[in-house]
Amino acid sequence: MLIDDALREKFLAAARVELVSSQQSNEHQPVDSSVLVWRLLSLRKAGKLPPSQGRPKYPPLTDRERLVAEIASRRAEDQFHRSLDRILVDDQGRAFFAAAVNEIAVEVELEHVRRAALALRKARQLKPELAARLVDWPIEQRSLRYSELVADLTAVPEQPGIYLFRDQTGYLYIGEAKDLRARLSTHVTDSDREALFHYLQEPDRSQVFVDLHVFPSDSPGATLRVRRAYESELIRSREPKFNLRP
Repeated sequence: MLIDDALREKFLAAARVELVSSQQSNEHQPVDSSVLVWRLLSLRKAGKLPPSQGRPKYPPLTDRERLVAEIASRRAEDQFHRSLDRILVDDQGRAFFAAAVNEIAVEVELEHVRRAALALRKARQLKPELAARLVDWPIEQRSLRYSELVADLTAVPEQPGIYLFRDQTGYLYIGEAKDLRARLSTHVTDSDREALFHYLQEPDRSQVFVDLHVFPSDSPGATLRVRRAYESELIRSREPKFNLRP
């Protein structure tokens, strides 16, 4: 139900017919689709549905699909601060996840990536990050192409936060800054991270993105100790190739 759009729509159509016929719903009080799908999943998890008649046979997942699934899932979790199941149940969450997948790799099948994401979650490879669970202040999420950042650094706020370089190969580098614009300007001109800088100078870097976690200037995230803890947790869980492990 979280993977197959056609199956999801078939279920929702049948559920709405049943609700109308049982007078539990009417034209003026539609039931949100996410509520219906979540209720179905809850019943399945509780063992209150008949066992399925065999599982569908899917093709093996590729490493590429798993990588795209991890990045798209993390982006969605950063945006909504919800579990992957909740994100894929919700229409807005599904749309955001699909857009993230398309941004990373247009050639992959969306349903394959959803399946890969659920497989990663089941294998506990998408465990919620401690930093996100402990933060109790608002965090603004932004995503920019590296080329956009180079062209106009004013798109980056002069606020504290975390920045994440990534491309179609995975996470590249994660850092923290008291002033995101000032710090990212050094990566554009002459980064002190030599391996990252040389990588960014290669001819085709059109698919490099920078994700920003922007903290309010009056939040605990303005302190170095808190930013370092947040940064370390993201490095631990996302394993960017050009970071030294904390």
